[in-house]
Formats: sequence, structure tokens, C-alpha cells
Amino acid sequence: MKAAIDIGSNSLRLLQVGDEHQLIRQKVAETRLGEGFREGEISSAAIGRTLEVLDLWNQELVGKNITDVRVFATSAVRDASNREEFCQIVENRIRRPLRVLSGEEEAWYSFHGATGGFDFSAESALLIDIGGGSTEVAAYENGRLKGISMPFGAVRWKVMAYRRAEVKRAMNASLARCHFDNPKHFIAVGGTATTAAAIVNHVADYKRSAIHGQTIDRSTLTELQEHLAAIPPEERKNVVGLPAARADIILFGLEILDILFELLDIPLILVSDWGILDGILMDEKKYPS
Repeated sequence: MKAAIDIGSNSLRLLQVGDEHQLIRQKVAETRLGEGFREGEISSAAIGRTLEVLDLWNQELVGKNITDVRVFATSAVRDASNREEFCQIVENRIRRPLRVLSGEEEAWYSFHGATGGFDFSAESALLIDIGGGSTEVAAYENGRLKGISMPFGAVRWKVMAYRRAEVKRAMNASLARCHFDNPKHFIAVGGTATTAAAIVNHVADYKRSAIHGQTIDRSTLTELQEHLAAIPPEERKNVVGLPAARADIILFGLEILDILFELLDIPLILVSDWGILDGILMDEKKYPS
């Protein structure tokens, strides 16, 4: 068995798999590591929340004698001024190396993880990964992966109080530099996409099998945005499928998804519960050095 831990901008996620990538266990904990985006550093409170979860999960993995554990971090750590200090604290605490992924590596592992969960050709797909701190768009064309990482995520948008027009303008400029050739499938991964699928399909108890492969079109997305916007923030936590810890950021993530629907002329997204954690654990899909 092997496991991977993703230290993300909004949450920590753990994936444990057995032989032939058989799902053993998934866990998630909302730690809001990216709450310090405006200050440019990870707060001591966020570090404390993260260490508390890492301690618990690490003890469980040690107890199960799982030695192949891959720990990595993405946007919140990548962009933090105290990145080195944070990494040292984590590595000293759990006695495991912490790898900070570049935006390109994040896109690579998300793409290969997401497409690994479907039976169509990877070359026919375009990936959208909306996280807490960044959004990746990637496609595999002519034998190579091309993609971009944009510094807009659900947590970052909330903290930085962006306007839709400025986010759309910046994303459009980024996408213009990376033309994608008519993908047949638009795959969406990350908490925004999976939460949207859970809400739309009234999934109260999250399971990979209940979310993976669900579809969302633009009209469904618009209805979902209008429905959630009409509910007072403190009452959104009662919506079936919406974790309480995501109630204050879900609309920002959906706004990013809506912008991408428009800019990429997307007819329909295919939601994948496979993603970056799966990609990290696929030894045959290592990022080319």
C-alpha cells in the first residue's frame, strides 16, 4: 500500500491505495492554509491547524506500517514568503520530506490523475483544476502536456476580494498564450467541481463512486450559483452536499468555473474525483526531470 497527502490552500487531503490503484481510504480536513494570501505568508494559526491534522494522519499511517507516503504542497505554500520555514517545520514534525510542486508539476499530476479515472484517450481531454489558491488548465497534445497555472482560487479570491472583470481579463490573457486544439472532453477536478456535483446530485455522504463521472452544463451551473447566492452565508452549511467549511468560498470557486465555461466555450464538464493525489501515486506518470 501507499499513500499521498496534499497540503492545499483550503484543505489537507489524504489518499491511500492498494495494488493496481485500488482505493483504500480518502480523508479531507479543511485547514484554510491560504488565509494569509493578502499578507503573503502562512499564518501561525494556519500552521497549527495543519500540523494538528498531519500529526493525526501520520500516526495512522505509521500504525498501518505504510512506508511509501508522498507529501506535497501546492499554491499556498509555493507562494508564501515563509515557505522554507513552513517546510522545515512540517518535515521535522512528521519526519517525511515535503515536496512543493511548481504550477507546471501541479498541472501535470492533476491531468494524469484525472484522466486515469476514465477510459477515453488522454489526448482528447482538457483538464480544469480549481483549487483554493490557483487554477490549472492543461491538455495533452502531440505527445506532450501543455498547460498553465493561474493564481486564482476559491480561497484566494475571497481573501483578495477580486472583481469578476479583473479575474476574467487576467485569465483570458493567460489562456490566449496557450491555445488548446478542440478537446472532446472537459474534465474538472478539485473541491469546487466535486462539491458542485455533490450539491446538484444531493449527495449527503461523499463517496468517490457517487461523484466521479457526473456532468454539469452551463445552465445547471448558473442555477446552482443563483440558488446558493440567495441563501444567507450562515445558512449555506445546511445545503445537502456542501461541507460547512466550504460554505463561505464555494461561490468564488463557481465564479471561476463560470468564467472558464465562457472563455473556453465549454458545453459540459465531466467531474472527476480522481486528481492530483492519484497522479502523484501513479509511478508511471512521474513528472519528466
